[in-house]
Amino acid sequence: MSTDRPRKFEDLTVGETRRSRGWQITEQEIFEFAKTYDPQPFHLDHDAARRSPFGGLIASGMQTLAISRRLDHDSNLDLDVYCGLGYDSLRLLAPVRPGDVLTLESTILELIPSASGKPRGRVVAVFKMFNQHDEVVMEARGSYLVHCRNK
Repeated sequence: MSTDRPRKFEDLTVGETRRSRGWQITEQEIFEFAKTYDPQPFHLDHDAARRSPFGGLIASGMQTLAISRRLDHDSNLDLDVYCGLGYDSLRLLAPVRPGDVLTLESTILELIPSASGKPRGRVVAVFKMFNQHDEVVMEARGSYLVHCRNK
């Protein structure tokens, strides 16, 4: 989403929800990520994955989180973000498989002005990643800072 000017902390509202574009994850992406960051057999080997409790190849949970960051960035490109602060919770609720189309929904839960008087405020949001069947595959609660208008 783009606008002529970046949205500031004062432009945001509790309950505001955005849904990202889709991201189709490929087998090749799963292999590449797993080789570098999470070399578990059920991410790298079809036979081992079939014998696993997952019954087939799945993406790393950290890859799912990384994709959620990209989708959140793309769908909130118009925000004047200072930086991310982290996650209070992260739940991986269902496996992500090759060919899945993932979308991210972000909803603002709280808007907390700076107690120190700095020109930024904290946004607390819930992030839900869905597959093409509208099944929640990941849910996280996190926060980030957004610039305020000049004080």
